[in-house]
Parts: sequence; structure tokens; C-alpha cells
Amino acid sequence: MDTIIRTRITILQAFNDEALTQGDLVRKLNMDPEDVHTHLQKLIDLELLEDKIEEEIHRYYLKKEAESKVDLMIKSFKS
Repeated sequence: MDTIIRTRITILQAFNDEALTQGDLVRKLNMDPEDVHTHLQKLIDLELLEDKIEEEIHRYYLKKEAESKVDLMIKSFKS
């Protein structure tokens, strides 16, 4: 597991350092093309999951804000 994490960090650092293609990464990391592809796909999947989580958190707070406004309106009508 630790090796997988280090490999993904290395891939991310390589992308941050310079614009690389998947072929460049294979050569730079001296890895099997299939392994590089697998790691890249996992990184993309994690990024998509992170985006979905952020969207859900945003929706949750918008819902709570709307509920709070409705509660205030109800209280103001009652008084």
C-alpha cells in the first residue's frame, strides 16, 4: 500500500513539474505502461470522488441555510 501511495505521489509531482504525457511518465518512472495507466485512472477516480463530495457538502449547507430561512419566516409569521 505504501508503495502505491509513493508511486501516485511521484506521478503527481512529475505532472506538476512539467507537462508530461503518459508515455513520458512510463519512461521517467521506468514502469510498465499498464501500471502507469492504472495509477493515473485511480488518481482521476479520486479526483472525481472528491468533486462529488464537495458538491454534496455544498448542497447540504445550502439546504440547511434554506431551512433556517424558512424557520425564521415561520417564526416571524407566528409573532
